[in-house]
Amino acid sequence: MERAPTAFDCPSAERLTSAVEAIVGRPLVGSEESGRIWVQVVFSRFEQGYEAHLRLTGAAEGERVLGDRGENCEALADAVAVTLALLFDPASQPPKAHAIAQPQPAQPTLGVWFGGRVGLGLGLVGGATWVAGGAVGLSLGARTWFELGAATSGSRALAFGSGVVRVRLSYAELSGFHSLTAGDFQLGPVLSILGGATSGAGDGYATSTSATLAYIALAGGARAQIRLIPRLLLSLRAEGVVPLQTQVFSVGYVGSAYESSALALVTDLGLALQIW
Repeated sequence: MERAPTAFDCPSAERLTSAVEAIVGRPLVGSEESGRIWVQVVFSRFEQGYEAHLRLTGAAEGERVLGDRGENCEALADAVAVTLALLFDPASQPPKAHAIAQPQPAQPTLGVWFGGRVGLGLGLVGGATWVAGGAVGLSLGARTWFELGAATSGSRALAFGSGVVRVRLSYAELSGFHSLTAGDFQLGPVLSILGGATSGAGDGYATSTSATLAYIALAGGARAQIRLIPRLLLSLRAEGVVPLQTQVFSVGYVGSAYESSALALVTDLGLALQIW
């Protein structure tokens, strides 16, 4: 018997054998039927639900596929156990507890994720800098995701006149992602709204003060992600960022030391864990 990594909640070979023996009312190991018929069962999970592929060899040969659209593997496991019990003992009557469940329409599954991101920002503070932060995510079904997070950039030092102006950006982010592909690897568009503050501080001037400017931007791009294990997700994202206003830091009697870029690029790598 085999289980795909995403079908981890399907029964093991020992559990499935015990379920079949409970239906037929006798051990299968060493029986005449088990010596004449060999059965291979492979459990898989897809976006629409669960699937079991049964292959028979020996005295009886053939293949059969059973499916169920439930949120877990329990109903399909019962159906497989009943099918195998009838194969080994056609006269056996399955109890009500093992009745084959009728496929139900797939319902969106809700998941809550917590993760962190680290990456590179080009143009966020006038040049290249690192970006790091964390987010809480909500998955709706297998393809749609929403995230609320916060991030900060590294401080970029800009030499200007006799001193240096240091600029840093901190922001909150609301983003949405919809995968165009199904399965453990997903790829699709991502859109985001950013809101926060750009802070600037001068050093080395006759009068050095700090200032903070509101930051609002729209972002869009692409995101790819892969499920490493059922509750762990690795993602890669690249977005173009367009600020909705121009930001300028000036040094008194010297001039404008910093003006924000009209377009920035952020690419980051994220790791998220499902907590519910």
